[in-house]
Amino acid sequence: MTREHRNPEEQPSASWKDEESGVPFDMPGEFAYLHSTATVMQIETTVYLVSQVEARTLFRNADRNEVEWTYFLYRPFDESNRASPEAHFAAEIEAGAYGRVVLYECPEPVNDLLMFCFRQDGIGTFVEYGDEVEFIYDYDWDDLQMAGNLLELPAPAFSPLCSRIFIEQVWHAMRDPYLGPDHWLEGKALEYLCGSDASLRQFTRWIFQSRPALFREGLPLTCVYRAAVDGTTGGAWVYGRPQHYVSFGSNGAQGTVRQDGFNQIKTLCELAFEYNTFTGTAWEYNDNNRNRHSGYTEYPLYLEVEIKAPSRQETQEAWRELTEWLADKVSPLERQWLLGFRP
Repeated sequence: MTREHRNPEEQPSASWKDEESGVPFDMPGEFAYLHSTATVMQIETTVYLVSQVEARTLFRNADRNEVEWTYFLYRPFDESNRASPEAHFAAEIEAGAYGRVVLYECPEPVNDLLMFCFRQDGIGTFVEYGDEVEFIYDYDWDDLQMAGNLLELPAPAFSPLCSRIFIEQVWHAMRDPYLGPDHWLEGKALEYLCGSDASLRQFTRWIFQSRPALFREGLPLTCVYRAAVDGTTGGAWVYGRPQHYVSFGSNGAQGTVRQDGFNQIKTLCELAFEYNTFTGTAWEYNDNNRNRHSGYTEYPLYLEVEIKAPSRQETQEAWRELTEWLADKVSPLERQWLLGFRP
């Protein structure tokens, strides 16, 4: 698109040719449903097709009505200029206050159509469903093998530029980023912030094996700990057997819970985790957008400790070890309450 140089005193004439023209303002792919029928506007002898897409005023030359040659006004139609849109449109065109819209077919793993709005001053905006990310395109065009007028270049010429902008400036700034080759969703491997895996497992065995009545029919038990993540405490989660777990979130008011020393077990497991705290996360698909960040939820990792039914000797040893371990961690009165009895 070329722009004529006019005498500043001259005002270009513009008029709505047909507000209900029925002329389509085509937008491909995901943007197809966002546009309305084009408004036909004429400035001097040039006819334009104008439409609102994603809160922007987009336009094309009616004689060259191709998606590839789409432009946008820096100042879209709004309440301040809607009363005289033809004058606003003519003034913006005359002032050169418009830029280029490029619809970039981003390859795998994104595999989607992306909209970039390039101003003529080196600033631009990535636009998607109400999410906007501003960027600067101050790259060396020779490195991108680009040359020519921003307003006139064929759309395929923008592919290297759009790709670089998207990766370097847009991708991580989106509200709902696409998943990418940099493996954002690998999660965080289990890591101990204090203590060790061996210590946590050993203390947990002592806690349960000091209470042989928990092991009905001689079957093993499992205690499950949840990782501490982003300021959450984590800690003991459940214990028992599959399909018969007792949650540590319970208040311990039920008779069966009181009988097996639930509150003492809960406090002891919390102490074990306090001195052997681990963190870590994993991502799981949540039935939303499979190629977007929102399609996955980050969950804390869980650690299972299996405890076998103890022999009488193992029960006595667990009680002694637990007594010694608690000596410098709680008061004598609390230790007496936690241990409850001597096997």
